[in-house]
Amino acid sequence: MSEAFGDEDREIDHAEHCLEKRVYYKVISEKVASHPERLQYIYFNTVLLLRAVSRLGPYLAAFDYCSTGTHEDDQTTLDKINKVVNIAHNVGKFDETVLFRGQNANVLKEEFKAHFRNVSRIMDCVGCDKCRLWGKVQTTGLATALKILFELDEKALDPYSNSNLLQRSEVVALVNTLQRFTESLEAVNNFRYMWSTMSTEDSEDLITKSEQVTTAKQAEARSVSKSETCFSRLIPAFHAAVVHHRLKAFLHF
Repeated sequence: MSEAFGDEDREIDHAEHCLEKRVYYKVISEKVASHPERLQYIYFNTVLLLRAVSRLGPYLAAFDYCSTGTHEDDQTTLDKINKVVNIAHNVGKFDETVLFRGQNANVLKEEFKAHFRNVSRIMDCVGCDKCRLWGKVQTTGLATALKILFELDEKALDPYSNSNLLQRSEVVALVNTLQRFTESLEAVNNFRYMWSTMSTEDSEDLITKSEQVTTAKQAEARSVSKSETCFSRLIPAFHAAVVHHRLKAFLHF
């Protein structure tokens, strides 16, 4: 799992935070981090989600997905889920066993839960209904993944002895969140291909325009009054650095 952390990141964070807190920060910072941090966090969260799906494989195989009651729908859904689980088995290489092993493990777990609830409350302030919905779904999906990895042992994951382990909303959120992250990685690959086919002149022009947009957003973010408490006022500059620092302060671990 350590490969998911960059060398520079390890040098900075080891002195201030334990591994568990750095993992938490990477999980919740994907939406507000700047490039290239955001891309690194997308990869990190995807691996984490895939590992959770891998552990949950037997439970997902036995889960009742369809409300129609038709055998064809049930089998189609199950076939697709099994494909996802097989992929997760092969590439979900997150090692959860290195976390929460110290004497204060239970305290850190409770802090994880409390701070994820803070994230959910922040989403309540988002003015855009669609943004708020997907923010809630992805927060629930990541929380479900962490629950699978750090709270449940193999006995608890047994679908026959613990068939009501997860709510339907948690399973839906987990699968949809994994889909969103994998779509982001597909977009990254597409952009890389597009970049590789551009001329030097066009690529330099694109960099210049991107820097201009970033500078404008940062200036807009700095103009927002520090007395503002509702997160919805910060949405136009959501990816600017000032929002990143505000969220860190609000969720300070």
